[in-house]
Amino acid sequence: LSEELEHVRSYLEIEQLRWGERVAVKWKVDAGCEQLRIPPFAVQTLVENAVQHGIGPKLEPGQITIAVRPYPGHTLIAVQDDGAGMTAAERRQALGAVTERMHGLQILTQQLIFLYDRRARLRLFSAVDRGTLAAFVVPESSQPGVCPRGKA
Repeated sequence: LSEELEHVRSYLEIEQLRWGERVAVKWKVDAGCEQLRIPPFAVQTLVENAVQHGIGPKLEPGQITIAVRPYPGHTLIAVQDDGAGMTAAERRQALGAVTERMHGLQILTQQLIFLYDRRARLRLFSAVDRGTLAAFVVPESSQPGVCPRGKA
């Protein structure tokens, strides 16, 4: 996770140069979670979608929040934006059935299911003009000795 977040920070620096004050970023990464193993580009994919599809279409500034929190039995990884949001149909399409030409969210969902099981799949919560929350969990059993609870 630490390596992934380093790449995300670099990406966001570039996007903030591009978008200026239109993109604000808030980090809520609990201490002790840095060694968590996640699929490559998992957080990057969610952040890119938040910038391009969430904040990008809006005229006013927006905020992206990146959170990593341990809970009993799993660690939650979430990216939230206060951007354009999606309809229920758009949400279903974004996570829809695997097709010949998959996009980032579908690929990430398949990786999570393959590595951890269906409970780890990507979930999207969204409302038009209110933003989107994209989240997945990594089971504690697959992560020996990392992201201990109570060490935040």
